[in-house]
Amino acid sequence: MQHKIGLEIPTTGNRPTKSSLILQNKKALLQMVLVLTVYMLA
Repeated sequence: MQHKIGLEIPTTGNRPTKSSLILQNKKALLQMVLVLTVYMLA
């Protein structure tokens, strides 16, 4: 998981801010919930 997140962070030299990481986590969470919902409804 950590490795995947590390790959997703663009290497621009800037350290990723906490807010951007939280935003990334929210996106991943939303995607997971969406997939689970579709799986349950199917």
